[in-house]
Amino acid sequence: MKLNIPEQVTSFEEDLPITPRKAKKWLEGLKQANMGDYTRLMYTCLTKLNRTTIPPDDRFEIMELLRQPARHIFNQLQ
Repeated sequence: MKLNIPEQVTSFEEDLPITPRKAKKWLEGLKQANMGDYTRLMYTCLTKLNRTTIPPDDRFEIMELLRQPARHIFNQLQ
């Protein structure tokens, strides 16, 4: 099985929610009125999180927080 795992970095960007508390606050601040911007911000966040070194427990909690908004985006795209 060939897995393409992106290289992970330890540097954190200021706008990246790297703790569950910051992720929850970041999600509450997003405006869902403009689906284009909302989708772009979610995609950017997910790709940056995928490349950032985060403790596994925090990563799991953040991904669980992002699951419902991602489902909303998928439903709108259908």
